[in-house]
Amino acid sequence: QQKMLLFPSVITPPADMYHRIEENIEEFVKAGFDITPFGEDSFKLDAIPGFVPEKWESVVISEFFDEVFNKGFSLKSEDIQKRFLIITACRMAIKEGDSIDEKEAYWLFKELLKTDEPGSCPHGRPTVLLIDENTLDRFFLRK
Repeated sequence: QQKMLLFPSVITPPADMYHRIEENIEEFVKAGFDITPFGEDSFKLDAIPGFVPEKWESVVISEFFDEVFNKGFSLKSEDIQKRFLIITACRMAIKEGDSIDEKEAYWLFKELLKTDEPGSCPHGRPTVLLIDENTLDRFFLRK
């Protein structure tokens, strides 16, 4: 399922990436993008995979294509879709400073335990820290 963009995005890749994207344009289409060549050095993006929430489209598109241009992951449709999903999830994640109530925290922890790798996020950052009692006591100046 695709999500049509209210205003199409124009993507201008570095010169060395243009032909790589052009050669793999069908992979982007299979992954849920409506992308077509635009001018001599750009692409027009009219739709993206449908799972991106409202008002987050431009942020996710920008970060996704930044990774395409700079990190050089595979341009197979499955890899494109997986990377786009990871970036979307990361942008939508609860961040430092966000407040959630106890019920949301409990639900989030239960969901975390259902994942294949509950100890880290898709970027490899830890999601859980184990702190022993002695360390906790030292932190609160009890020992």
